[in-house]
Amino acid sequence: YNLIRPDSLYRFVGLRNYERLMGDDDFWWAFGRTVVFITITLNLELFSVSCDSAIGVLDALDTFATVTGQGNLSSLAYVLLDPEDETVEFAIAGHPPPLVRHPDGVCEFVHEARGPLVGIASAGTRTSIVRPFPRGSSIVLYTDGLIERRGESIDRGFERLESALDR
Repeated sequence: YNLIRPDSLYRFVGLRNYERLMGDDDFWWAFGRTVVFITITLNLELFSVSCDSAIGVLDALDTFATVTGQGNLSSLAYVLLDPEDETVEFAIAGHPPPLVRHPDGVCEFVHEARGPLVGIASAGTRTSIVRPFPRGSSIVLYTDGLIERRGESIDRGFERLESALDR
């Protein structure tokens, strides 16, 4: 997870790649995966500076992945926080929904603005949502491994994560 701050806005990125789900012990695959993550991260920083919206960043990353073949099937949660306006913009590519905790303690998952993994979306089909984000709010970005358990409903994982924020 990265924090990118090219200007007065804060950009948070959660990233995971699903190109291969087995064989993590293969050195060359792991090395290649590391290179892909570095490449995606560097391009995210470039796109974050050159694009004026979360959708623009994901569209640019989709194009990059399609043209180069690097980063296809990556999941990504792109969060653009504007502390001055107290708003937050979410654009999500196949990543688990961010969890927002409001100052009053109420938690909610952001299920809107979710789309397919990077490199799969057609141009212009990504969506985002802008929400109020008053001071004292929190955002949790996490991997699916945090909420998924074998033999258990994913809803139970969401409940477990939400209750952890109540502590």
